[in-house]
Amino acid sequence: MQPEQKFVLYLRKLLTKINYVYSEYYFDNILFHYYFLKCWIPQMMFFIIQQVILVSIIVMKKLVIQKQ
Repeated sequence: MQPEQKFVLYLRKLLTKINYVYSEYYFDNILFHYYFLKCWIPQMMFFIIQQVILVSIIVMKKLVIQKQ
């Protein structure tokens, strides 16, 4: 396999990862792919985890209030 072909496959893999998170966004710039995967996605995941924790705390408080 030629190195160029490996790069194309890797680029397709990046496109697939981005497509998995944002169904309509495709970017041509490979550096932007790298930035997106390394910076944006982990931040989004951290934000989602914070939301889940917050919602679970609120639900627990409501349950405690209902039991009293």
